[in-house]
Amino acid sequence: IMTGTTSLLTFRNVIEWYLRPIPLIPAARVATMINLTFVLIPLIFDSYTEMTHAQKSRCVQLRKNQIKRIGFIVFPLLSRTLQRTDEMVFAMEARCYAEVRTRPVFQTAPADWLMGAICLTVLLFVVLL
Repeated sequence: IMTGTTSLLTFRNVIEWYLRPIPLIPAARVATMINLTFVLIPLIFDSYTEMTHAQKSRCVQLRKNQIKRIGFIVFPLLSRTLQRTDEMVFAMEARCYAEVRTRPVFQTAPADWLMGAICLTVLLFVVLL
């Protein structure tokens, strides 16, 4: 639900906001890595289904050795994922991506705190009854 209702930019900014007070952790870099992970997960699943269908058509699933069957999926999937990340890195470099950027800062307003208190009160009321 969270990834469907929250934009990736907002999600990245929130992660960076939470990590900023922690010393020795580059908040912008970690937030970007987590954000790119969320972008790549559906692509990896699509590649996996595409590869399993292709291998079923080549009768790879009929082999009895489980390790060989896993090897026929894992290595090409890893290779394709690394190719996609290389392409993504080249695209980010072509667009002059840098960690030091002007971003909107995630700020809480009094209305946010009020809504959080109301949600917490309702949650406690539901749990206790």
